[in-house]
Amino acid sequence: MKNAPFKHLSVLFFASILASTLSAQQPVRRCATVEYNKLKEQQNPALAEARQHTNQLIKQYMAEHASENTRSVITIPVVIHVLYNINLQNISDAQILSQIDVLNRDYARLNSDTTLTPAAFHSVAANTGIQFCLATRNPNGGPTNGIERRQNTSVSTWSNNDEMKWYVTGGLDAWDRNKYLNIWVCTLAGTYLGYTQMPSVNSDSSLDGCVVTTRAFGDTQYVTTPFHLGRTTTHEVGHWLGLYHPWGDDGGTCPWNGGNDDFISDTPPQASETSGCPAFPVYDACSPNYPGIMFMNYMDYTDDACMNMFTQGQALRMNATLATLRQTILTSDGCTPVGINEVNHETEISVYPNPANNELYVTSYMLYEKSAVEICDVFGQRVFQLQTSNLKPQTAINISSLAEGTYFLKITSPRSVRATRFTIAR
Repeated sequence: MKNAPFKHLSVLFFASILASTLSAQQPVRRCATVEYNKLKEQQNPALAEARQHTNQLIKQYMAEHASENTRSVITIPVVIHVLYNINLQNISDAQILSQIDVLNRDYARLNSDTTLTPAAFHSVAANTGIQFCLATRNPNGGPTNGIERRQNTSVSTWSNNDEMKWYVTGGLDAWDRNKYLNIWVCTLAGTYLGYTQMPSVNSDSSLDGCVVTTRAFGDTQYVTTPFHLGRTTTHEVGHWLGLYHPWGDDGGTCPWNGGNDDFISDTPPQASETSGCPAFPVYDACSPNYPGIMFMNYMDYTDDACMNMFTQGQALRMNATLATLRQTILTSDGCTPVGINEVNHETEISVYPNPANNELYVTSYMLYEKSAVEICDVFGQRVFQLQTSNLKPQTAINISSLAEGTYFLKITSPRSVRATRFTIAR
């Protein structure tokens, strides 16, 4: 009998070790946004001052529009830059479209798991009024599917150092941030799932956008649990629209003791991030007088299956960010399809992307007619030919069999001959 308590404690001890081991093996969400932006501010102290000015602008707008209960729907054009080392990482269009669908459901509160939002937070759960579309018009006014791809066989994983954002360092350049939300999808090093340049009055336009690791993008095909439902992108886009983590990233200090806040009045105070998928309610040092922490908020660190809401305050802050720092995107034509009458009639041919990878989009009214489409190399040798008759004015040509280099695309119709130059780079 004397040994029974010891035996009981031993079982508890080993059980706790086992639980700790299993917990350590469970993937934990990591977002590099805070570390990334702090490093940028250390490298350029003017950014820290600009960040304070930014928050003041947003705060003022929120105060002036706090009583507004309805908002017009805003649609943001998105371009996806896919970078891959092996073909498996070259995620499909279907996987990309699934992520756009997730964003639209989550930001409109049309996600199927709203039933998991605790009753204590029903009154503050929000439809943000923000939607997303894959771009149909590129920065040059030509047609696009909103997706560009580049293979880089010399890079297996990317660090949080922005090299995926420049063509010269093996990545893909950002499109005009005044018209598009740029999202780079690549395999990030370590355990980070993504990071974002926060909006600021003095931020670098070439770095503006979100980075999301390949295995956490979308909710189908090449994704891995527990980050398999597209919520990493929902989280990162929240940062792009001005949201912070609910706990303020201050090492566990509560707001009334000098800790940081997320600038949102209807998210309960929170000491630190939440991992896994706990049962509600959960309390910490900062939330004893509240219903519990809002761990199901998209800006926390819980698993995808445990996230299901933004708040009214967060919706107001995101709309304030759009109205102040990102107002040019409100008038973007990035999701307006290119009409045949918009083609430049001086050249009468528009090609995109340029540089191209495996597919080239050609726009010309000449494609309506019986025409010959040819691609020639720099020596004038024909390497591709297509006979057309009443094709769509926007036609995709598979150029995956052509080597990297400079080429000329020529269209010969019964009335005229026109040509334009393009480059293939992979």
